[in-house]
Amino acid sequence: MSDKVRTGRAIASFIIPPVGIITWALTKDKYPKKAKGYLYLGIAGVALQAIGFIKWKMMENEKKQSAKSNSTKNGFTPKPSIVGGIPVKNASPEQLAIQNA
Repeated sequence: MSDKVRTGRAIASFIIPPVGIITWALTKDKYPKKAKGYLYLGIAGVALQAIGFIKWKMMENEKKQSAKSNSTKNGFTPKPSIVGGIPVKNASPEQLAIQNA
């Protein structure tokens, strides 16, 4: 067998990093160049997934901040209304008209 990284296992090592790390551990003595390639791909996969997770959490936090700032703009906090006996937050004028009728 040659000491070149195989495409299928390289893709698996990047997408599923434990595959790359385990492959490195199993082949580091017999095929050192191949093993190092799988290890690097596994590490790159972990790094990319970590960056993606951090960006996802930042976007989620921005959405929460945006929703919070929209509800308290100009110091106004909407109060829940009751429409048809059911509490409704931010009831529309049509719903309030039905309630008052």
